[in-house]
Parts: sequence; structure tokens; C-alpha cells
Amino acid sequence: MEIWGALILMPSEPFFFIQLSDPQLGLMADRGQVSPEQGIAPEVALFEAAIAEANRLQPDFVVVTGDLSQNNMDPVEVGEIKRIGGQLHPSIPIYWAPGNRDTSYGNVASAELIERYRQEFGPDFHAFTHKGVTFVVLSSTVIFDPSQVPDEWERQLEFVGSELAASVERGDGERIIFSHHPLFTADPDEENAGSNLPLVRRRPLLELFRRHDVSAVFAGHLHRNNYARDGDMLMVVTSAVGFQGGDDGSGYRVVKVLRDRIEHEYYRFDSGPESVSL
Repeated sequence: MEIWGALILMPSEPFFFIQLSDPQLGLMADRGQVSPEQGIAPEVALFEAAIAEANRLQPDFVVVTGDLSQNNMDPVEVGEIKRIGGQLHPSIPIYWAPGNRDTSYGNVASAELIERYRQEFGPDFHAFTHKGVTFVVLSSTVIFDPSQVPDEWERQLEFVGSELAASVERGDGERIIFSHHPLFTADPDEENAGSNLPLVRRRPLLELFRRHDVSAVFAGHLHRNNYARDGDMLMVVTSAVGFQGGDDGSGYRVVKVLRDRIEHEYYRFDSGPESVSL
């Protein structure tokens, strides 16, 4: 496990949230890790464990950074995700971000899937504030390849710029981004890959983030943990609730927004803390 920190401006009150990513019901069976007869049952159990941990630790909120199901908004998979998410205590808000398996076919954003996602989970990109901190949720599949929905990319870029500018104008203590795809995995100027957002759209986003002093981006997609920086801005990738692409183990990330820094740590489901102190 690793702990990283970053100096930030002061929130109105310290708090913590839990990031979950890639429950991706159906991927294990697709990859042959479990039998077809087992289907989505192992991933259902893991997502239930994630929600149980959130109920035990009582964060201010939970965010799920995409790839909710494997099979493009399959009704059964989506139904189970919503059923399990509904087990979260009513006092704990849950925020959803779409992944490539949710709103794209072959990694090309789909207007049809975006609309289905919005019907099931609400806006695919949005923002909220909590205790003087602004959070912006990206629809990163649109950013990855908007060739079939170019207006969606333009609307989203305008929205992100507007929300960040409004946050600075309000004097919010901090700005944090949630995304399924990481912007980059090692260097802000690295070459395009399936593991990052293309440079042609990464650069205008990074320009906005630098201009408005965004301190962290929390993403998923890689099914393993990964840590990078752009100056003072953290680029944190959280491993999956479900299928693992490395040796991190299924788990969740606890993120503390403190008075002078952000701290975060990844926990396997079998090694979570007894409680979270601020």
C-alpha cells in the first residue's frame, strides 16, 4: 500500500471519500477467469463487499469511476450495479462516472449508449461541491474518441472550463477531477495509448486544470494502481473492484481532503482500516 500527499488550499472542513472503480460485471467470465456458469456472481460479491466497506467506514460520499458493467449497458448487469449501489446507507451520496464499456462501442463514444447511461445513472459529466471543494466528473469515453458525437466533446470542454472558473470565483478551497480514463500514466506529454486520453484533447484539459489549480485527478481503467504527477497535480489511478490487471488485489481507495493536503491510500477488501481518522 502507498500513501501520497499534495499541498492544497484549505477546505471548509476536513473530510474523506471512497473511490471505487471498474466493478465491470461480466469481465471475469469474458476473460475465462470464472466459468460461464458462475457468470457475474463473483463480481457481484466484490461490489457488495465494496459497498459494505463504505457503510462500515461512513465516508462523506462514494464515487465509482466507470466500467460499471462489461457488456455495454446490459440490463441485467446494470440492474445489479444499481441494486447493490442502492444498499449504500441513505446518508452517503454515490456519484457515478461512465467507463468505456458503459458508453462506447470499440472505444468510440456512442450517442445511443450515452443516452441509455443518462437514463440509468444521470448525467455522464457533471460537477458538485462538498465542504468548499469542487468536484468535476468527466465523461472520458467522449474525450477518448468523440468522432461519432463531436458536439458532446465541445459541450463537455466548455462545461469543465465554466465549472472550474466558477469554483475559483467562489473561492472554493480545492478542485478535484474524477475520470474513468487517466489523462496520462507517466508523463503529461506521453504518446497516445489505450491507457490514456489522446494528446489532442488531453492538452486543452491540462491547460484548464493548470490555469485553475486542480490538485488531483482520480481515475480507473487500468485495473491496477498507478501514480503520476503534472507539477503539483496528482494523477492517481485506482485498481478495480473486480478483475485485476496487476497484483494490487480487489479493493478501494480512501481519499482524505485535509486542511493542508490530500492523502490517499488503497486497501484490499481483506485489509481495510478499522476506521478513518482525520
